[in-house]
Amino acid sequence: MFIHRGKKKTLTPPQIRLLKRRQAVEPTIGHLKDGHRMRRCFLKGQMGDALNVVLAAAGYNIRWLMRWIAFSWAQILSLLISHWRAARAATEHQQQSNQLQATMA
Repeated sequence: MFIHRGKKKTLTPPQIRLLKRRQAVEPTIGHLKDGHRMRRCFLKGQMGDALNVVLAAAGYNIRWLMRWIAFSWAQILSLLISHWRAARAATEHQQQSNQLQATMA
């Protein structure tokens, strides 16, 4: 990846696209590193820097996945509880109807 030094006017269109992408991604990586105690990179060299970014992205994706799973389970449980309550109410109504018919007979 290139390092942008200078004015934007001197960049080619592909370099401008890469710069915009980098500007969109770097704040997210910065927040991830800050929030997950990854401020300092203990890995050496360019490979270590690259691994640090990949690990930050993996942590972000795992956190997003855990939120999605929690939300999905909450939706499933609320659906099951509502069906259980409806079935329970229908059963109680049926029992009351049966008792009423038994007393009438």
